[in-house]
Amino acid sequence: MTAKSVVFLEGGGYLKRAQPVQLQDIFNKYATVEKNGERFMSPEDFIIKYLGLLDADNYNANTLKLLASIVDTSKDGLISYPEFQAFEGLLCFPDALYKTAFQLFDTNGNGMVSFRK
Repeated sequence: MTAKSVVFLEGGGYLKRAQPVQLQDIFNKYATVEKNGERFMSPEDFIIKYLGLLDADNYNANTLKLLASIVDTSKDGLISYPEFQAFEGLLCFPDALYKTAFQLFDTNGNGMVSFRK
């Protein structure tokens, strides 16, 4: 499953989850950071290389970090496989847009959004 392929299931508006082996292969294809024997995607890996949302030669670093923070729920600047897998799962739900918007504004990963954020 790539960022652009979607399979619909009957009823409820839910999308079929990717097979774990295929998802791990996709993650590993784009993950360029290794830390303590674990692979991670950088914001550039996810937003530019995997999703293709920004131009690699001309992008705003703050925009890149903000978009990647939707997936980087630990807010450590890297995207782990469990975070990538959780995001894929989130996209399979009918209310994915609302949950994604919430994660965008939950800047410190505490599960809450305040007026000051």
